[in-house]
This record gives sequence, structure tokens and C-alpha cells, in this order.
Amino acid sequence: MSRTPPKPDLRTPGPRGLLTMRELLAFMRRVGGQLGFHVSSDDFLAVRDTGHGLHIRRRIRTAGLLIERQDAYQGLARVCMFDFADPIEDGFIIVRVRTRTFANGSYTETWTASGDVFGHVQGDEVPACDSIDYETTFDSGFDYGTFGSLEDDDTLLSGADAAAAASAAAVLDETQFVFTDSQSWLPEDWESASGTVRNYGLGQSSSRESFSVPGWSYVRPRYRLTNTGGARLKISGRWVPDGETPGGGGDITFEHILKGGATTGWQLAPAADPYHYYDGRIDRVRISPFFSVP
Repeated sequence: MSRTPPKPDLRTPGPRGLLTMRELLAFMRRVGGQLGFHVSSDDFLAVRDTGHGLHIRRRIRTAGLLIERQDAYQGLARVCMFDFADPIEDGFIIVRVRTRTFANGSYTETWTASGDVFGHVQGDEVPACDSIDYETTFDSGFDYGTFGSLEDDDTLLSGADAAAAASAAAVLDETQFVFTDSQSWLPEDWESASGTVRNYGLGQSSSRESFSVPGWSYVRPRYRLTNTGGARLKISGRWVPDGETPGGGGDITFEHILKGGATTGWQLAPAADPYHYYDGRIDRVRISPFFSVP
């Protein structure tokens, strides 16, 4: 008696039950290559052949970014001065000679500061400035008559000297407060997020006069970026000089590519010049697969 030959098994190769990851990936790569998508073993938690098809438990990846910034390097300089110059960019007034002119004569007043500059950090004990010396040619017995005019002649100390002292005194202070910001995106948002221009602030690198010291203040921040999700990130940003628009030619740009869980470590901002500063910002966060990975 003849027997009917068995029908070929057209199901996915492998034993019924739990499939090997190798078998699944071979199949998915073959199909994915034709359909234009890519998969890896990290995308799947479990795969089971039920006899009626494949039951797949897939990992839902989120994309996440943690931004930390800290004014880590700070230095100060006390300037023993008479006053701030006007405009303030001219520096500090060390000596002022004021001439008062009247109808019958004139006299002068002179204020002289030491001009010492003491670099230090917050909390240091800083030497006190000497008293400002005052002299005048005023004669109390003379009739000067009607007042006519007043003229000041100032001797200045450059702000660059104070800036150099403040920056030289600056040291890393890891106890400074760390500002944080975090962002996360679900897979359905990855493409739109990758096409969006961001503006996440990274702080300001500055070197400028300080009325509270009084004298000079120097701040150089640092930042750290951490990929808190499972998707790879490409992060682009820049430090923009004072008075310029982003992309104006003086920018200092940077780029980081981070896989899941990776961090940049602390990155130091560029040092600011006197009376100028850099504003740090993240322009764009692209999420894999919406950028090319080297």
C-alpha cells in the first residue's frame, strides 16, 4: 500500500518553542535588508515559535540625555583703586587729579590709591588695601570767586592686569553647585527630535569687572553629557563669543557621539578674554538611526 509523503515544513527553521537568537537574526537581517531597516540582538528580549507564527518580545528603547554644568573654575582679584573707570572697559582709576577753576583762581584735589592687585578665590583671606591718600592745594584764606569749571585727569590701571591675576588664582572647585537638565524621547519621536534645533545652555565663560570684590571676576565653566538611554546620540554645540550671532565665524564648535550609558566626562569651556565672554549651547541632538554612525 502506497503512503502519502509528508508535506515539507515551511515554518521558520529551528525546534518548536524558543528560537535561537542566531536563527531569528539571520531571518530578520535577510528581510530587513530588503525592506531597508536594521536590527541587532539588543533589540529583542525573547522570541518564541507558537506554531502559528512568531511571538516576539521586543525591547522598547528610549533616547535620553543628561546635561550637567558647573562653574568649576572661579578666580577673583581685588584691585586697590580710587574708582572704576568710565567707560568701565578702560580699567580702574588709580590716581585722580581734579582741578576746580573759579573766576579768581583755581585749586586741585588729588586722590592716590596703591594700585595693588590681589588674586584670590572665594573664602581666602585677602590683604586689605592701603588707605587712599588725599592732597589739595585749596587755600581757605583766598577768595576764589564764582565757580567756573571742573576737570579730572585720571591715571588708569588696565583691566588686563586684574584679569590676569584673577585667572591665575582660579582653581578647580568641585563643591560648586551642579546644574542639571535632562531630556528623553520615545522611538516615535526620534526622527522629529533629530531634525529640531535645540538651545540647551552650558553656562558662560567670563572675565569681567566685579563691583562686589571690588575688582575682577573670572569664571570658566565645565559640562558633562551622559547618554541615559539605549539609542546612540550625536550631540552638536558651540561656544559663541560676546556680541556675535551663532555661526558668525568666531564660534568654537564641538561634537560628541555617545552610545547608550556613555558619558563625555567633564569638558572645560574656552577661557574668556577680558570684557568678553563665551556662551555655551547645544544646538542639536540627533538620535540613531537618523544620523550616520562612523
